[in-house]
This record gives sequence, C-alpha cells and structure tokens, in this order.
Amino acid sequence: MTRDESVSSSEAGSALRAALVGQDWDVVAEVINAHWSILLAQDLPLLEEALSGAPDRIRQDQPQWATAAAYVGLVAGGVSAPTTYRDVVSRPRVERSLLDRVSELTSRSAGRRAVGDFDAAVEAAQRATDLLHTAADEERVLMKYVLPHLLIQLARSFELAGDERLALTTFTEAYDLGRVVDDDHAAALAASWIAWIHALAGRRLLAERWLLRTDTRLPLPVPLRIGEMLTRALLAVDALDFDAARAFLEQVAPDSGTECWAEILLVRASLARPEEGDQIIRTMEEEIAGLPTALYSRGTNADCLAIVIVLARQLQSQRGRASTDLQRLGIGTSTAATALAHAFANASNGDRAASVKLARSVQRGSSSHSRWSIMASLLLHALGDASERELRSVVSAAIQGEQLRSLNVIPTSEIPSLGLPPEIADRLGKMPVSESLGPIVTLSERERQILVQLEQGDSAVAIAASLFISLNTVKTHLKNIYRKLGVTRRDEAVAIARELGWA
Repeated sequence: MTRDESVSSSEAGSALRAALVGQDWDVVAEVINAHWSILLAQDLPLLEEALSGAPDRIRQDQPQWATAAAYVGLVAGGVSAPTTYRDVVSRPRVERSLLDRVSELTSRSAGRRAVGDFDAAVEAAQRATDLLHTAADEERVLMKYVLPHLLIQLARSFELAGDERLALTTFTEAYDLGRVVDDDHAAALAASWIAWIHALAGRRLLAERWLLRTDTRLPLPVPLRIGEMLTRALLAVDALDFDAARAFLEQVAPDSGTECWAEILLVRASLARPEEGDQIIRTMEEEIAGLPTALYSRGTNADCLAIVIVLARQLQSQRGRASTDLQRLGIGTSTAATALAHAFANASNGDRAASVKLARSVQRGSSSHSRWSIMASLLLHALGDASERELRSVVSAAIQGEQLRSLNVIPTSEIPSLGLPPEIADRLGKMPVSESLGPIVTLSERERQILVQLEQGDSAVAIAASLFISLNTVKTHLKNIYRKLGVTRRDEAVAIARELGWA
C-alpha cells in the first residue's frame, strides 16, 4: 500500500471528494490506498462511490479494489457500528469467493452477538477464522484491505462472548496484518482492544505495551479510539489518578460505541463519586431496557455489569441490594468477575460462608496477580479469612501491578500497619472521602449481636451480662468490630451499622 504523504488522515475525506469532483483518479487511488481505514470509518458512502466509479484503467492497476468494493457493499455502517452487519442467511452460490464466505460468516457472527446469541456468534467467527487460515495466499492477498477489519470484527465476537484467549489471538493477527499491509489505523484499533483486555484483567504491563502500539500520532476518529481511551482511563483509576481517568473518559462520546456500553459504564462506575451512584444505576437500566436478557447476562457485558452493580450500590449505601440486582438480571457466577461480584454482595448481606466460598473459587481459578484474584484476596481478609502473610502477599501484588484502587477494600485504619511504601500509603491515606467506597465487610453472628446492643446504647458490662460472656470477651469482639468497620469509636461503628442495615 503506497503512502500519500501530502494528505493527512484528517484531510482524507476532503481530498478524496475533491479528486472525485476533478476526476483525478490517480489521486483517488493514492488517497484510498493511504487512508482506507479512516475513509471506512468516517465516510463510507464516499468510499463506496469512489470504488464503484473507478474507470477500467484504475481497476486494472488496483485489482484489490474489487474485493474492497464488495466488502464495503456488505457493511451498512463502518467499523464503529459493527452490529449493523446484516445477519444474512446462506444462499447457494457458484464458486463463491473467500470474501463472500468470510464476510457472510462475519455478518452472521456480528448479528448474533448483537442479540446476545453468543454461542452462534462464536461458532460463525470460528468458521470464518478457519476459512482464512486454510485459504490460498493469492486469495488472502486480494483481501489485504479488508482482512484486518474482518478479523477485528471476529475478535470482538470472541471478546464479547467471554473467550479471552481467542479474542487476543484474533486481535493480534489483525494487528500483524495491519502492519504488513501498512494499515496503521487498523493496527492501532486492534492494539487498543488488546490493551483493554489486558487492562481489565489487571495485566498493566501488557496493557501499557500494547498502548504504545496504538500510535497516538495518528489522528484517529473517536470510534477508533474507544478501546484506547477506556484502557487509559481504567489504568488511571487503578493508579488512583482520577482526574486523568475522567479526562480520558470524556473523550469517549456516549453514543460512539454501541457495543461498548457496558465497558464504558464499568469505567464510569469506577470513577463515580457517592452522589453519582443513582445516575450509574439509572444509566444501567436505560442501557438494558428492551435488550435481550442474554445480551447482558453473559459474556463481557455480564462481567462489567456485575461489577457496576456492586460499585453503584456501595456508592448509594445500598450494598444489600446488589444480590437482588444480580439475580434480577440473571447474572450468575460462571466467570471470575461475576463470582467476585456475588461474593461481595453476599458479604454485604451477611452470608459469610457463601462469600468466602466464592472468593476462594476466584482465587483458585485466576492468576494470583489478576484483578479478580487480588480483589478476592482482599475481600477474604476483610472477612477475617486470610492470614497476615496472605494479606501482605496480595498487597505486594497489587503494588507491583499498580492496582492501588483495589486496596480501598482494606479499612483505612489498617493502612499504616501494612508497611506500604510511603508514597503509596500517603496516596491511599489522603484519598478523598468522595472517592472512597470504604471496606466491604461482614460480621460474625456474635459480633452482630454485640453491635445491635451497642446501637441500643448498652455498655460493655451490660452486653457481657446479657450474653453471658466475660467483659474481656466483649472487649475483644468490640476490637474486631472496629477493625472490620475501619473505625475507632462506638458512634462511628453504630453509624455504619445503621447505614448497612445491620443494627
């Protein structure tokens, strides 16, 4: 693919339009070859006009244009609106080209994932990738314009269905092909989604490495930067740099990615202040209104919504409603993220046994340095089911991976005892109350009994007498209650207990 240095990506549409008006087909060819991805994303009708109107001389010089024109004709929207692929029904055809077969499967995969039929979406995507991997080199060469974009669509099907391995493999292939055919924009788009997958899993180093490959010098339109901006925002949240995170998120228009609504909402919930909790819940309800249940109860959308629910209900001081929300939306415990959300919800409702069981399952099924494993380990500590050694190990992993946001689960009163590096302890200790979700804890049955009597105004002596235990035992329980709630005084403990409905 040749490079027209005289036309920038931001000027590609204007340059192509002017060349078409002047019937300067050599310039038309140069602009299309240099800026295919930008034109596909920003001005599809103009691109279609140029491809279909080219004279025979240009068509002979640009044999790949026939394939490109056929691809454009199959897409009702650009790469920013993948769900507008038609969910076509296979029809018998003679000598169908590789593009015909792969595009049809890509259309079917995108159409099926748009309604939450992820099994069918993955099946079609797998068939398409199998066809591409067994195709003759000459067929793939003719598809060099469109192949990276087809692979990106197939990878999104794998990703939204929750198959991280296939998504990363397919996005990486799209990135490599984009680089081979000199389509920097397609390569940047694939790299940004790879970075997002790693960031969501808590693999910061890999996310940052792939962000370097997005090439920020390219003037990419917003639809091609959603993955990049979400990744940068989430990494900033993890580093407790909320101002930077908000700045990145502001660059993502609310309607710029129809399929990214749950991922965008997750980042917004991670950034939200207490007074924004109601809005997060309202936005979630608006997004899922009218959607098939399968579209938000499975796959990546379910992972994102499960965490959104827990975060939003914490912001609203209505943690007990998280379990009800998860059940109402049909979100189970099949993935690490959804199991973790249920573990936090169960802890808030006082079901310590169920919470510990789920958190332990997340630990066993995840890498020790993953986002979900770290959060599960911190929850277990808050539940009194992790040793100090285990706590220090997970804190070290959080610091190493710069997942500092997760440490907010630990009560503020315990931060000085963790031996954190001074700068990190200072950032956690100075975290504004408006940014803090506070610890999620549950109390034992005996501790609850004591807390109820505290709320009623009973003294330690009176509590000991009513429960037939010693005064020292009451004091020990009070110490544990204060530690779990992250407070130092009776009135603070009672206030939290009332807020959570425990007293």
